Amino acid sequence: MQLVRGENTQGWHPDDLAILAAVSVDEYWRIFKGHRGDVLHGIINMCLQFRGQADNQGIIAERARAALERIGRESAMNALRVSKYGIKVGAAHEAGTTPQPKDRESGSEDQAP
Repeated sequence: MQLVRGENTQGWHPDDLAILAAVSVDEYWRIFKGHRGDVLHGIINMCLQFRGQADNQGIIAERARAALERIGRESAMNALRVSKYGIKVGAAHEAGTTPQPKDRESGSEDQAP
């Protein structure tokens, strides 16, 4: 996937940006859910570096943000995980509080960023 390949580069070719801007929120969600650790962290940071930019860069950042919000709404633990990227979701966003992770004994084994 372009995101993994481009993660370690300094610049982006306009064609690569156009491809990434065409990726749907659902596909960003699948990409984020399909990676772990440093690779996932790098992909997310690469996407979010374009926040506030115009054109394709802004589209990439917005779709990545929407996918991270979706992941954050899946559970309190995921809301906590995406909060480190500045993503606030659900009641935590409205109340200005940080969600607390679920008890390990509850059997919640969801995974996200």
